[in-house]
Amino acid sequence: MKASLYCLFALLGTQIASADSIISIPLQKDTITLQNESTKVAYGLYVKVGDGGHHRLFQLDTGSAAFMAGYSSSAGANQFWGSFDSISGAENLGESFGSGVEFYPITPVHAKVTLSNSTGSDLFSFDNVRVGQVKDATNAGPGDWVTDLNNGQPPLHNKYFGNFGGRLSTIGSGSVNEQSVLFSALGQIEGVKGFSIRLDGGNETLRVIMNDSAGQSYADQFSFASLMPTSGEANFPISGLPTYSDAPAAPDNFAVEGSQVDGASGIFDTGGVAFKIPETPQLPSNLLEDGAVIPGANFEIFMSGAGMVDGQNYEDYVLSFTTTDDANNGKVEQSSPGGGGAYNFGTSIYHYYEVMYDLEDGVMRFRAIPEPRAIAMGALCFLGVLLLRRRQSQRHG
Repeated sequence: MKASLYCLFALLGTQIASADSIISIPLQKDTITLQNESTKVAYGLYVKVGDGGHHRLFQLDTGSAAFMAGYSSSAGANQFWGSFDSISGAENLGESFGSGVEFYPITPVHAKVTLSNSTGSDLFSFDNVRVGQVKDATNAGPGDWVTDLNNGQPPLHNKYFGNFGGRLSTIGSGSVNEQSVLFSALGQIEGVKGFSIRLDGGNETLRVIMNDSAGQSYADQFSFASLMPTSGEANFPISGLPTYSDAPAAPDNFAVEGSQVDGASGIFDTGGVAFKIPETPQLPSNLLEDGAVIPGANFEIFMSGAGMVDGQNYEDYVLSFTTTDDANNGKVEQSSPGGGGAYNFGTSIYHYYEVMYDLEDGVMRFRAIPEPRAIAMGALCFLGVLLLRRRQSQRHG
């Protein structure tokens, strides 16, 4: 019994010791229907907006740079917002998604943000966050944006009350005044180091990682790291940390069963679908089917290491997974780039690696799921328990 308890504490020690430094937020997996009637898997988290707000489900979207929450001043009893502060001189913004959703007007305000769970229990709160109040939108779902909000219904994809962006750049830089620029809420946390995401089945989790010794120890567990280019735009409010490129991932090249494809900059997008790669050079015909890589192929992503970061040297490395025909997990397609020449790498990587966006060190970190360290510790504990039981049986025999 003592050995079993020791093993349990050994396996969970990092999480127990870091309860205030590593905040785990459960994610909810759902299948949503877009306006073109196609479906995709999406991930959400429960958030309370404003002091005294009610928890509602928001889409977690690393392809979007702002926390945008639906708002109607005439929602009455169905108002889920708590108190918030207007921003003097704030200008309205607009934003659009590749799926066809158009948000306008978006009014920046300041509000307390509380990450919670499905029962409304508070997990983590942070104050004075710049949030975009989405007062109207088109192509967002089957209903009317304002009518849905007034009726207490989720207006985005008939599932979400807004979009919880995780992209590390900004919305509005260069087009609106400084106090109206919108940012991801995850960078607007005092003392934050970064955040991580994993989407493996049953363990879908967002983790907020604070910039202290425990947070650094957690970051050190990630085997691989690459530098993220900065955006050259405004820094995150509150934390003062830099913002980063719309395409923070820049693989040197890709390979399918050893056949190489040119590298490209892009983003690992929790709001995306298939992993898009360049069309040059064209893969052999036996590896393609209707423009997609055949299922069961070994897909490799060659990345440049970050070099020296906090005393650790990160060398070049390769991420990999086996392709599937599931656009939500493992499908790889040769494609032309999207806006700005960047590629959407979809959600697949989060199913095979926990990905940490380390805003403080300016790197993107990866570690395989399940973590080899946890497997090794579990194996040692299992052997230890077996040996203890054998010794006890010999003693009683």
